[in-house]
Amino acid sequence: MFDTLKEILHKVAKSRIFVLCVVMILLSSTLIGRLFYLQIIKGEEYQDNYSLKIQKPRILNGSRGNIYDRNGNLLAYNELANSVTIEDNGSYDKTSEKNEALNTELYNIIKELDKNGDVIENDFEIGLDDDGNYYYTVEGTTLKRFLADTYGHSSADDLVYNKKLKYNEAEATPKQVMDYLCRSSDKNGYDLSEDDYAREDLYRIVVLRCAIAENSYQKYISTTIAQNVSDETVAYITENMNALQGVDISEDTIRKYVDSEYFSHIIGYTGKISQEEYDEAVSDDVYARLEGIELAGTSTTTYSYFVDELINQLTSDLMSQKGYTEAQATSLIYRGGLQVYSTQDTMMQQVADDVINNPGNYNDNTHFSINYALTIKQTDGSFSYYSHNSMANWYTKTLGDTRFSLTMTDEDAARSYVEAYKQELLKEGGEIYAETLTFTIQPQISFTVMDQTNGQVKVMVGGRGDKTLNRSLNRASNDIARQPGSSIKPLAVYGPALDTGTYSLASAIDDAPYYYSGTDAKLVTNFTKGEYRGLMTLREALTVSQNVPAVKILSKLTPQVGYNYLEKFGITTLVSPKNAINGAHDVVQSLALGGMTRGVSNIDMCAAYAAIANKGTYTKPIYYTKVLDSEGNIIIDNSVPETHKVLNENSDWLLIQGLRSVATDGTARTANFSSQP
Repeated sequence: MFDTLKEILHKVAKSRIFVLCVVMILLSSTLIGRLFYLQIIKGEEYQDNYSLKIQKPRILNGSRGNIYDRNGNLLAYNELANSVTIEDNGSYDKTSEKNEALNTELYNIIKELDKNGDVIENDFEIGLDDDGNYYYTVEGTTLKRFLADTYGHSSADDLVYNKKLKYNEAEATPKQVMDYLCRSSDKNGYDLSEDDYAREDLYRIVVLRCAIAENSYQKYISTTIAQNVSDETVAYITENMNALQGVDISEDTIRKYVDSEYFSHIIGYTGKISQEEYDEAVSDDVYARLEGIELAGTSTTTYSYFVDELINQLTSDLMSQKGYTEAQATSLIYRGGLQVYSTQDTMMQQVADDVINNPGNYNDNTHFSINYALTIKQTDGSFSYYSHNSMANWYTKTLGDTRFSLTMTDEDAARSYVEAYKQELLKEGGEIYAETLTFTIQPQISFTVMDQTNGQVKVMVGGRGDKTLNRSLNRASNDIARQPGSSIKPLAVYGPALDTGTYSLASAIDDAPYYYSGTDAKLVTNFTKGEYRGLMTLREALTVSQNVPAVKILSKLTPQVGYNYLEKFGITTLVSPKNAINGAHDVVQSLALGGMTRGVSNIDMCAAYAAIANKGTYTKPIYYTKVLDSEGNIIIDNSVPETHKVLNENSDWLLIQGLRSVATDGTARTANFSSQP
């Protein structure tokens, strides 16, 4: 039987059919394996690549949301607007053919815009003045980067003398750059000539061609020709769309502000200014007219201090409550079409800004401080960084000029000091890579007002004078802390003393010489050194703000108790012994007099005193009550803030009586207005 089976297999193996079957099996296995690899293993990748070839991705910017004040009045909203756009999606056999078609099309659109009172979008680095002369609108490293891009270099360091053009590219005049861009198509230019177009028309065509060129490697990304165009322009584009290659009308929104001139300093940016307004602002020598200037309000091109802090709180809440990253939260705030209901009272804010920025409330001789930053690129390619602090050290320590100060009254003198310092730094070679010089009006001030019953911040002023940057230094927020002095006493000493029952308003304390404890004991001094009043009640000590009684009371309570009460009062800048900074912390006797490691912020002090006014209940400050998404759904309800008890109502009432004595008979008599309760 086995012999028979062996003979059959031998015959099959020798037959041609067997060979054919083996070949078919191998081919089928290879085909199945390849299909498995393409369909299962690489299928998703190939599908994505196919989608990229047949789809045109577009980035749609979300509209910004509405802004309301605490009374529900609309301050900012969006209005539907139309823009003219163009896509570089035409097919041409030659560059000259493309130039002719595109130049003619843009010229016709420009003329139609002129007729309808519309203007093109212009962010070009070259301008054209009324006399028909070209000029650069940028300078420094920005100009070098523009020239490098224009002449096809990857770095500004590659700008050299061009033998064909017969000039140094790094020193090219605006006219030379325009001629270079307008050169013939066989030299990769735009084929534009003043023989065919008036200089103004030629200039505007170049502006649009350069804008389109920025998307040259993203063929289907549209370039905006003009925004917020008239109905007549929309009608022209719509009726001639078949003849206008790649031109379309896109719907967008523009930001509208109610009474923008009045509320710009409160809500911040309120739209672009005109070229005339820009030129006037640039030419305005602000510090040459500091004396007598009316400094009301802040810059209309930046957010207000209140909005800055609102954005900070909203960003934090989106991260903690919704799980967003900081980048995602920021993107949602700026481009997600959110509607944010702020707690700000615009009328109160206006009054505060007017008073704080009224020069009549300050000395006639206005001071300002120098803020200077300089980056020098050395001859070996390294970078060196300098500031106003290093400048002060150079004058006072190197030159021995002990009279030098970063606070001055004469701008010309300040600039001459800066120039002399700069020249000293450049003596050994190198070149200026970046430089900024600004002046900050002095003295500075911050101010906040909040409703003690609900934590709503009504007013925030983060500084005096123009605010020129978004989310910059805010002296009213936790950006900066200052030593509180005697204003800390009711929070760290007298409030805890009454609340723990250790003292009453009538308790007697001996105002006599007293030393801090410890090996390096120092004498505690009152405001008037060497003056002691003997036995006095707690109310009397609070009224005249005597230092010795305050330190004695805190010593008896222990500094840790005072520290704990400050934590409950919402002071966020405290330093514990565990987190000491170079050995310094706030659980010390000098805490009674406001001697703190980092100090306190304006908003923290405002909220702490608001707790006293709210029957001893602390309420965390809030800057908005609710946030709606672009469809009107509530995503954050912030109308019920965090609260906790700090002082019982009886202790709080006693503390208020003591503080009233400060205003009627003590150190705050100038703040005692007859119209106030």
